[in-house]
Amino acid sequence: MSVLLDTSVLVAAANPQDRNASRAVEIFKEISAGGHGAPFLSDYVVDEALTLAWVRTKRSKVVLQLADWLLAPEPRRRPGRLVFVGDDAFGDAAQLHRRHHARLSFTDCTSLAVMTELRIDQIATFEAGFDGLVGVLR
Repeated sequence: MSVLLDTSVLVAAANPQDRNASRAVEIFKEISAGGHGAPFLSDYVVDEALTLAWVRTKRSKVVLQLADWLLAPEPRRRPGRLVFVGDDAFGDAAQLHRRHHARLSFTDCTSLAVMTELRIDQIATFEAGFDGLVGVLR
């Protein structure tokens, strides 16, 4: 069992004013307790999360705290194992995006490709676009 962390859950956990903040914190407690298997996050999600945190909040404190968490020099301090989207996953994401561009961003498609490549069971997200495509943890 394993879970990929999506931008929406990361940003909600970092921003107490986010409407999903309390559930995001609960999800991370469940993950820390081993309730959902090994957590992963991708480099594309890190990029999107840091950008979205700034766009939504315009608060440097929120963005920098999120950056410290996601980019911690010690991997064990990060919310999950950082994986990089390689050539194969990128190509798969391009094909997925052609089919799902109306409901998923390209970053979301890289998440689907990474999930397939690493056999990750579910994605922790508040986005409805993933519904029916993969297991969703909300």
